Amino acid sequence: MHDLIHDLAISVSTPLCFQVKDKKQSRVPKESRHVSVFCKDVEQPALEIIKRLKNLRTLLFPVEHLKTFNQVPGKISSSLRYLRVLDLSSSTILALPKSIENLKELRYLDLSKTDIRELPESICKLINLQTLKLLGCPWLFQLPSKLGALVNLRHLELDEMFWNKISIFPPKMGQLTSLHNLHTFEVGRNPGHRIEELKNMVYLTGTLRITKLENAVNPREANLKDKKMVQKLEYVWSNGSNVDEAGDRDALLEDLQPHLNVEKLVICHYRGNEFPTWMRNGLLSNLVSISLSHCARTKILSLDKLPKLAKLHLKNMQELEESSEERYPSLKRLKIIGCPKLRKLPCFFPKLDVLKIRCESLDAIPLAQLEVITLVDNPVLHQWPEEDIPIRIQYEGDEEVSSTLASSTFCRYVKIFNCPELCKLPMELYPQRLEISGCRSLTDLPDEQHAVRLEHIALDGCHDETLLGMIPSTSSLFSLVISNISNMNSTQMAQSSRPQGTLHP
Repeated sequence: MHDLIHDLAISVSTPLCFQVKDKKQSRVPKESRHVSVFCKDVEQPALEIIKRLKNLRTLLFPVEHLKTFNQVPGKISSSLRYLRVLDLSSSTILALPKSIENLKELRYLDLSKTDIRELPESICKLINLQTLKLLGCPWLFQLPSKLGALVNLRHLELDEMFWNKISIFPPKMGQLTSLHNLHTFEVGRNPGHRIEELKNMVYLTGTLRITKLENAVNPREANLKDKKMVQKLEYVWSNGSNVDEAGDRDALLEDLQPHLNVEKLVICHYRGNEFPTWMRNGLLSNLVSISLSHCARTKILSLDKLPKLAKLHLKNMQELEESSEERYPSLKRLKIIGCPKLRKLPCFFPKLDVLKIRCESLDAIPLAQLEVITLVDNPVLHQWPEEDIPIRIQYEGDEEVSSTLASSTFCRYVKIFNCPELCKLPMELYPQRLEISGCRSLTDLPDEQHAVRLEHIALDGCHDETLLGMIPSTSSLFSLVISNISNMNSTQMAQSSRPQGTLHP
């Protein structure tokens, strides 16, 4: 806002709105209803305002530096009965007074960036409260047990870290039918904690993480299909949880079908044999990210008709053996870690940019044009395709386009560690940074023609000097790191490439 416009706004809003500043020690007009205190020492001016302005509607302390309040919170709750907005953020308060319940008209309360330890149960009597901000409160570990009584609450703002450390969730959260943001809901077996508490919370948006799903009895009652503003859904079972029948596990997740607008999906510790049909029948056409971790029983991954899927992360899928040959026309990031039985992946990904693989049984990586490649601890990996393959890619509207794909690209970063069977890199790789360690069968590096962009090489744990003799002579190289090379007699071969920067033998 331009200074002139700002001055005009202040002039027009005075005396209804008033700012108290250190440099302008003016008395607050008695007609003021909305006051901001910009003083470094806020205690004295705040006490004067509380004493004189009984009909105050808004009291803000917007200065970011630490503010010391001693008597102010108690005085506010006992005197300003008509207050709608109260900002006590970035202050030294450790607790709210029980008399906070007197502020029956309060709509907005900000306690962010304070060392507050707990909220009094009396805060749950503020039935008109719509916004409660508790961001950056490191010593807050729980919420009042009667939080569900705040039936008009729309915004409950807490850090993600809070939801990871909270031990007891308030019961009857389902009464907060106007709530927009509930990061985590823990499913229990007792009334007030069951999954059907989510049924009428239709305004939820952003992230919804549902934990302890092994306790869910009537999952369809969560009514996730109607929560059209939820963008990220996380389904989490407790580690080591057990369900008697595999069919019960599969049916449970089948009944937790999200709205088709969901963009990100996380499934953790799921112990079913296969994933639900709504992950395979094209209903989630807007899905851009899937993360599956510790899903111990799934053997075949089948994800079909996901035209916008751009990120796929698989972690610790102990029984996963293969991924069926679906089309992934938009996939850009593929990360696979700790899948010891995975033997097969789709042979190509037309738009893949980032590939990270750490699997014991995978013997070939898919064909793709990559920018970042990380291959770590893949003992049987031996094949890196590089020949052109004719493909037909299906886009929206069922239109198929013929094209070819090869592992030729201008890579930014190639990292290959402990892949002892890999004997050859694609000729058309053009890397910018190349790091190789523990690859005993690898005998060549990109030649001078394909090293025009090469800036950094790191060679570690090679069994002889073979790779040293393959270091290309290129003027672009500025960093060369050589370590743990057995039977190395000289660095003449490495120095022959004359790096412009630093040599680290």
